[in-house]
Amino acid sequence: MPVVGGESVRGGWPAVVVTGLGFGVGRDVDPWANLLDGRSEVQAVDLPLLGKPAAGASPRFANPELSGSAAMMASAVDRAQRDSLGPLTEPWDPERCRGRFEDERCGWVLGVSKSDPAGWCDDASTDWMFPGLSIQPPAEPRGPRITPVAACATGVVAVIRGVELIQRGLCDRVVCGAADASLHPLVLASFARLGVLAKPGGDPATCVRPFDVGRNGFAIGEGAAAFVLERADLVSPGTSYATMTGSAIASAAVKLTDVDSTGDPVRRVLRECTAGVPPDLLGLHGTATRANDPAEAAGVRTAFQNGAAIAAFASKGATGHQLGAAGAMELAFTLLALRDGIVPPTVNLRQQDPACGLNLSPDVRRASLQTAAKVSLGFGGTVAGVALRRGDRLPSPSFATTE
Repeated sequence: MPVVGGESVRGGWPAVVVTGLGFGVGRDVDPWANLLDGRSEVQAVDLPLLGKPAAGASPRFANPELSGSAAMMASAVDRAQRDSLGPLTEPWDPERCRGRFEDERCGWVLGVSKSDPAGWCDDASTDWMFPGLSIQPPAEPRGPRITPVAACATGVVAVIRGVELIQRGLCDRVVCGAADASLHPLVLASFARLGVLAKPGGDPATCVRPFDVGRNGFAIGEGAAAFVLERADLVSPGTSYATMTGSAIASAAVKLTDVDSTGDPVRRVLRECTAGVPPDLLGLHGTATRANDPAEAAGVRTAFQNGAAIAAFASKGATGHQLGAAGAMELAFTLLALRDGIVPPTVNLRQQDPACGLNLSPDVRRASLQTAAKVSLGFGGTVAGVALRRGDRLPSPSFATTE
């Protein structure tokens, strides 16, 4: 995607802004507040196929009624739509919502990494054959619909595709995001056999430790995040979280479950999406596996002249690894960080691995942030990134910080 300059991107493409943001993690769960407070959702779950416990994180533990990726996506989309309609003091108007999101100029890009595991053992289900059937727009869309599948990079790829629909003149606004509900015995057993799941230990909440010298894997998480993207010239002042200023997608020529140890795909994606200009903030992938973290850190350090000094964070210590939804959830955190002028903590970081030398902290930090980039890596080699410039939306009235 071209770099933004003024009201339109280079070559005459319209600028795209984020006007709505929503999480699908349960009625009483605020993942942003939990992250800032350093609270982890990770706990021990049964791994029946292998006869031992594993680490997992799910909003269903606190909200049993929220089940499956479709339900989580519907919740995230509903909140994003409400958020985009104006200040929170405005009454919710369903008719106004329908007028904005059910016309031919509104697109839908809702991504998944796989079909919903809940239907895998249902003989009547066809979702396992067609992952797109797992995620249907919670509305009556008439505009374009896309269901990207890019493993753990799906959430970022969904946003990139949404931006493209607007820039190519096919849509005026797009609802986009990703969901994943993978706390299923088959999924847990598969990742356990790969040796990438963290050992719960005595305190499962502390077992996922991105970029830490003692890291030993991730926990499967669940959730969804959704966004409303709009043409910048169609939105009112004070409503945008950020302008989408660049994007990039690359492939790593490695085995299905391996990462490029040199970090070169990460370097190329960050260089391209930012046009080589170092951002003020980096939202990292940070799986807390032995192989991924140093490779990602190497990509960051080589992407920019002083890459190791850029303020950065990784959130999987708090949320677990939400697989197909991870990029969307972490992009939402990056947008909120820009809005509030803070660098989120890297939860459970105790002693940073020298091989992963980056500007990370286990504490929330205040910062003057105008630009950011978010990068995601997926099994199969997909690396995707987006660059952002802070919008004009007012910061949250309160948040926890450590000076």
